[in-house]
Amino acid sequence: MSHSQLTIPNSPFTIPPALPGPNGWEMLRMVRGLRDNPLPHLQQAQQQYGDVVRLPVGRRQMVLVSDPELVKHILQDNNRNYTKRGEQIQAKTVVGNGLLASEGEFWRRQRRLAQPAFHRQRIAAFGEVMVDETVQLLAGWQHGRQLDIAQEMMNLTLSIVTRTLFSATLDTAEMATVASAMPYLLRHTRPRIVRPRALRWRLPLPNNRTYWRHVAALDEIIYRLIAERRRTAADHPDLLGLLLAARDEETGEGMSDQQLRDEAMTIFLAGHETTANLLAWAWVVLGQQAAVRQRVREEVTTVLGGRLPTTADVPALSYTNQVIQEVLRLYPPAWIIMRTATADDQLGDYHLSAGTSVLISPYLLHHHPHLWHNPTSFDPERPRPAHKFAFLPFGAGPRICIGNQFALMEATLIMATIIQQYDLHLVPNHPIELETAITLRPKHGVRVVLSAEC
Repeated sequence: MSHSQLTIPNSPFTIPPALPGPNGWEMLRMVRGLRDNPLPHLQQAQQQYGDVVRLPVGRRQMVLVSDPELVKHILQDNNRNYTKRGEQIQAKTVVGNGLLASEGEFWRRQRRLAQPAFHRQRIAAFGEVMVDETVQLLAGWQHGRQLDIAQEMMNLTLSIVTRTLFSATLDTAEMATVASAMPYLLRHTRPRIVRPRALRWRLPLPNNRTYWRHVAALDEIIYRLIAERRRTAADHPDLLGLLLAARDEETGEGMSDQQLRDEAMTIFLAGHETTANLLAWAWVVLGQQAAVRQRVREEVTTVLGGRLPTTADVPALSYTNQVIQEVLRLYPPAWIIMRTATADDQLGDYHLSAGTSVLISPYLLHHHPHLWHNPTSFDPERPRPAHKFAFLPFGAGPRICIGNQFALMEATLIMATIIQQYDLHLVPNHPIELETAITLRPKHGVRVVLSAEC
């Protein structure tokens, strides 16, 4: 959208247009809405003011950007001017200087070191673990049973990320520690990211003590495993083993214990909830779309012939993959991307001052009526927009999610394994509502009834 600029008579200078956005009482109403339930209020702001909107957030200047070309400028073309430093103050309390929170040359070095561990050929070896854990989950299911499939997927992906990260080196007590700590940290990290400098995070309150106790418990497990691996020099076919073996091509150096801990914690935090919520939304859609569900099952039956899936089958499950991609469009788990401008910049017609916080919502981009035809409908075979930055389920640019191929393979294998054995019917009248936590998840879970009569 083009906006006129103010030209000063007899002067070579022009004044860029003011950033559009709410004022007065409307601004005050939006402040509360953005705090309590941000997504619908971000949608309202985008619909009312356009693809670049000034948002009322305290004394900070914050801008919502929903133009894919400007998103490309921020995340790719001029990405070094846009850091994650503001949003990651509290995330660092858990993940330290892992890939999720680090910046600059340190981040670039860590990305070089970690990238080979997530190469398509390396992660293919984890397919057997993904299927095996799913089979173990199904062993506890029964025809006619009602359960929360969102919670089942969370438990499953946590088991998978634990095995792929640490092999089978956790004992029962340590597995229980992980199962207790991770949901708590995920639940309590989002409010810390939203208000990173709030005084209450530094006070000795019960929630804070519990938060730090869980971080310390995970630290104890991770550091023990790192020390054990270094002492024995044993070769383990897991992500920790790959990270331990990684060497910087430029310096020949590996990761320190602290760096290994930070990357392991990052994989823990980011490596299971995203896929779990993707799968939860997939079961919602399949429960609502009987024809789509039947076509997925027919494809799985044709490709697999009754056997368990392997990573070699993933490319042949093309319609299943299309369904997963469309679920990612409608319900992108990473629903918000935050950056901070380190220097002044020109964003389209607008001047952006250093220190401005920038919000990019994949959810808004994926539902943009100027980018997608009938964006609220579910259509696995819909064509993609010409602009690739209109679809950002895993971010974009240099900081695109390093585990995106891992997540897609995992979701495909889990879905194919489950749909061979069970039909999942949504419980009538159970509310399906969006919740904007760290990821986009079903607020009340997803209640289903299991049917073995596929």
